[in-house]
Amino acid sequence: RADRALAGLPASFPGFHWHRHELVVPEGAVTLAAVDSQRCQAFRVGENVYGFGFRPEVTGWMVGRWVDAYPD
Repeated sequence: RADRALAGLPASFPGFHWHRHELVVPEGAVTLAAVDSQRCQAFRVGENVYGFGFRPEVTGWMVGRWVDAYPD
């Protein structure tokens, strides 16, 4: 929570995850977010490089549109 990319978020929060892929944390990276089923959902390398497995920008409205567009 101290990282600027996740600053202000609670210790636990919902994040939208559309796929089953797990991030591979690069050597020297810091894991920033994880869930029980996956060891890493976000990481940072250095000061300016980030990787996210979940979609922090997704809203409930967007999920509804995607589900309608991709029913299979």
